[in-house]
Amino acid sequence: MKQITFIIVLFVATSVQAQEYLGTWSFESVDRSAIEEDGSSEEALEKKIKMVSNMFSSLRMTFEKDGMYTMSFMGQEETKSYTANENILVLEKGEKLEVLTPSKARLSSGDMVLLMQKGAVSVEKTYTYLTKESYETKNIDLKDLIGKWKVEEVRVKKGTEAAEMQEMVALMITFNFITDTDMAFGAMGMETVRKYTVDPETNVLTDKDSKTGVEKSIYTIKELDKEHLIVSHNEEGTLLYLVRE
Repeated sequence: MKQITFIIVLFVATSVQAQEYLGTWSFESVDRSAIEEDGSSEEALEKKIKMVSNMFSSLRMTFEKDGMYTMSFMGQEETKSYTANENILVLEKGEKLEVLTPSKARLSSGDMVLLMQKGAVSVEKTYTYLTKESYETKNIDLKDLIGKWKVEEVRVKKGTEAAEMQEMVALMITFNFITDTDMAFGAMGMETVRKYTVDPETNVLTDKDSKTGVEKSIYTIKELDKEHLIVSHNEEGTLLYLVRE
């Protein structure tokens, strides 16, 4: 009888341990050891870790008993299948989730390795340059504006839907102020040439499409010097930190 009881207890314990992966897992951090091997400087490494961490901050995965899981990422949800082999889950597209402890796991996808935590947990985003949620509008010298600028960091307002997707798209924005009246706005590898003005009182940037003649005042210049530029989206409040290209 004691032997039968022991076998039952052992079976139940093994079953529970084998299904520790069930439930919701949330992004916790980037596995630094997987990034440090690329030979980047410490400064470049920290910037990369913050950027990647912000991008994956809303990642959640919920695993069900039927071999299906739901992934929530960048405002989108997808339901896919997985197979379990003890503490390792092989996901539909080849990614692997390795359960390290009942509360920690490692998600591997190509060269990217993320650490996950059990439960529906939110991670606070961190920033290298845009350390404040908003910035006062400072006096600027428009001569410093001339030249091409690329986005180095993006900060979307808290609570914005699909914030990570917006941040990723905004990282591909460029401003090329060719003269004090002509500029080229770039997004996702495409540029459009426009006329522009900057209001001397408010720093509101107004551009005019050279083909349609439509004027838009989308951004306000918050800070500007010879090395960096901060602009704020007038409707959404999204902040862009730009450096010279």
